[in-house]
Amino acid sequence: MKKSIMILFIIGCFMFTTALAGTAGAKEIVIKLAHTTSIKGIKGLTGEHFKKLVNERLKGKVKVQHFHSGQLYGNAVKAIQACEAGAIQMIAPTTSKYTGEFPKLQVFDLPFLFSSGDQMLAAMQSPEIGGKLFADLEKKGLKQVGLWGTGFRQFFNSKRPIKKMEDFKGLKFRIQASKAYEEFYKLAGANSIVMPMSEVYQALQQGIIDGEDQHWNSFGSGKHWEVAKYATQCNYTYTGYLVCMNKKFYDGLPADIRTELNKILAEVQDWNWKMVDKKVAEFIAEGGKNGMRIYNLPTNELNRWKKHVQPLMEMYEPIVGKDIMDAIGEL
Repeated sequence: MKKSIMILFIIGCFMFTTALAGTAGAKEIVIKLAHTTSIKGIKGLTGEHFKKLVNERLKGKVKVQHFHSGQLYGNAVKAIQACEAGAIQMIAPTTSKYTGEFPKLQVFDLPFLFSSGDQMLAAMQSPEIGGKLFADLEKKGLKQVGLWGTGFRQFFNSKRPIKKMEDFKGLKFRIQASKAYEEFYKLAGANSIVMPMSEVYQALQQGIIDGEDQHWNSFGSGKHWEVAKYATQCNYTYTGYLVCMNKKFYDGLPADIRTELNKILAEVQDWNWKMVDKKVAEFIAEGGKNGMRIYNLPTNELNRWKKHVQPLMEMYEPIVGKDIMDAIGEL
């Protein structure tokens, strides 16, 4: 009897010790979020907010490492490829950075397609638009988990007010790498040059370029009003950061962790969009105080611009898909 009790006691101790060892040895899940933007910009601030919430709520289970300012990858395309391969778990490039691999996403580079940020967000969340577009991402190993905003791109330049399409003629604008952007400037009678954002201030200062299409958050945080005094507000295109995770990593998360992570992602997205509106208003006010001449394009002239760029919309319809273009038109 004593022997049986001793055996049971030893077995119990062994099981207890094994359970403790299993708990102590449980590996913390690491999410590496990498992007090329400064930590002081909207994306950087949003990444820090995401890191804070995850590290607080999933402490001991999940840890976010936030690599900003190109610390891991010098350009967004390399970061996308790394996430597809599973070298990192999370990315947040602008939609235009995906278009080399996913041509349909050029829809978000088309001019004057969205009248508000809410409309852009609705398109991303619609099964008929975002649902179809993001299915292509999953084929390459990416899982779309959010959209962080940063605002509409407007036209800024150092030469003259742009009040009608003819005012673009002969000006040279810096653009992101985007075929749709290039085609827009051809139609407008202007020249375009692809240039890293880090070089734009000096290029404006030296007269290498005359202007840029940019959202207020980048324009204002870089104090570009010191070298470009004219702004035309017309909501050219909306710059959104398409947030993705490696699909295999995301699908492999324990169900309880994935549920909590989804709640955090939704919270962070809401926080981001509210902050965008606040920051844009602040930068517009600050730009005005620093001598900027800000022109709000009236609706009748905007409609004229839309008509002028209609050939561009027709050019991209076969690439994007008529079904998706029609669905956006019905929003």
